[in-house]
Amino acid sequence: MFPNTLCTTQHSVVLFVNHELCEGINFSLGDNLPSDMAMIIHINTAAVRRKARRYNGLYELQFVMHLQEDNLTENERGRMVVRVLLPSSESHYLGPLFSSIYPVTSAVLVDDVPETLKLCFSLDTGVPVDMVAAWPAEMLLVDHVMAILDNDDFSGSLASSHVQNLVRELPFYASGMRRFKNWSDFVRFFSTHYYSWQLVQYSNELHEQLGFSKLMLAGELRLVSKHFINSYIMADKARDLIRYEAFLEFQQLLLSLAGPPDVSKRNPKLNSDAFKILGESRSFRTLNTVNYIRILKLVALDPKRYVLFDPLHPIRIDWKRSDETTPGIADMIPV
Repeated sequence: MFPNTLCTTQHSVVLFVNHELCEGINFSLGDNLPSDMAMIIHINTAAVRRKARRYNGLYELQFVMHLQEDNLTENERGRMVVRVLLPSSESHYLGPLFSSIYPVTSAVLVDDVPETLKLCFSLDTGVPVDMVAAWPAEMLLVDHVMAILDNDDFSGSLASSHVQNLVRELPFYASGMRRFKNWSDFVRFFSTHYYSWQLVQYSNELHEQLGFSKLMLAGELRLVSKHFINSYIMADKARDLIRYEAFLEFQQLLLSLAGPPDVSKRNPKLNSDAFKILGESRSFRTLNTVNYIRILKLVALDPKRYVLFDPLHPIRIDWKRSDETTPGIADMIPV
C-alpha cells in the first residue's frame, strides 16, 4: 500500500488596507481542498485610521487585494474567494483571488478601525472551473437589482431592460458590467450561478392565454425575485390591467388636449399648459418609470441628510449625525 502523501503549495496574498500593507498572509492548499479556512491578521491601526476617508463619523476601510504569484491551480484560480470578518461580526466580501496583476478593490464603513481582521477563504463552487467568481462591484450591482425586485409594488416580474434603466446611472454600474458583453449576460450569469433571481419569459401562446395587453411584450426577458416565484404571474396580470387602463385614459386625455385629428400633421402640437396637464395626470404617473437618481438628488438637497453615492459602497441615505465626512464621498450625484 502506498503512503497517503499530500501535495501542498504555499500561496501569498498581498492586501492593502487604506494603502497600508498587511504582512504575513500566507496559506497552503492541499489535494483535499477545504471548503473554508480562516486566519487572523494584524493591521497598523493608527496609520489606517489616519488615511481613512470619513462618512458621517464612520471610517472607511478600503481594500486592495491580489496574489503575489500566479500559482493557484486551475480549480482554484478565480474561484477561491476571500471575505473579511470584522470584530462587529459583519462580513465583507473582498472578492476572488485571480492573479498577481489584477487587483480587486472594495471598501466597507466601520465605527472604528480594528486592530485585527479575520480573513475567511473559501472555494466558490457555484461557478465552474475556468470562470472567475463575482467581483465586489458586481455584487454591489446585484444587491441593488435584488432590492428593486424584492420591493416591487406588485410582487411580480420586471422586464430586464426596465431593470437595467433603473440601475444604469448607479456609480458602480460600469465596473459591475466590465466583464460582461451586455446586460443579458449579466442577469443570466447571476441567475445561473448565484440564483440571485429567476429569469422568466412569456411565450406568444402563454401571453395570449393569460390575456396580456400589448403593453406586456411576449418573449421579452423578465426578472423576478425568488420570493415571488409562486405568485408573480397573477401579479403581472394585475399590473398589466392597471397599466393598460392608464394607457387608455392617457390616450383619451391626449386626444382631448390635441383637438380633432388633422391628417396633414404627423404630430399634434401641444402648448405648455397641455404638457403640464399631461405630466400631472394620474395616468401619466401610473405609466411613468420611477427615477431613483432624481429621488436621490432631491434628498441630497436636504441639509439634514447625507446621500452616499460612491463606486465602492451601496447607496445609502443617512441623517447627519457628524460633520466628519471627507469632501467628495457624499452627495456626488451626477447632475
